[in-house]
Amino acid sequence: MSSPVQTASIQVLTPAREDLIRRTIESVSGCKKAILHMYNATCPTFRQVVFRNSQEETVELAIEHTKLVRQLTDECTAQFGTQFRYEYSPETFSQTEPDFAIQICEAVKTAWARAGPAHDDRIIFNLPATVEIGPPNHYADLVRS
Repeated sequence: MSSPVQTASIQVLTPAREDLIRRTIESVSGCKKAILHMYNATCPTFRQVVFRNSQEETVELAIEHTKLVRQLTDECTAQFGTQFRYEYSPETFSQTEPDFAIQICEAVKTAWARAGPAHDDRIIFNLPATVEIGPPNHYADLVRS
């Protein structure tokens, strides 16, 4: 008995910037399946020093760009037939306050609005250990929170 043919997905990565999101989606338009992985920095140092954003502004940035990804991927699907999955990373997760990481991931999931029971509708959360600042058990404790 032969097994069904599986189609591989092309995965692309983009920061939460409108121009780069648009360009990234253009780059995969027409392929069968794609996973679009978007990220934004969430730890206090990046929020306060690099971007001068509050937690609320950081969440709004993630929501705004998630909604843009949804709109553009829907348009690409309608025009080219590309099937998309969405992956989100709170970049610098291992340095982000656990409660805030949960808050921003929940906000992104709500903004994506496709977290249904179908496998292809569920959002993927990537919780990166961007820069190692502690032993592996520290990271494991963060993920379990």
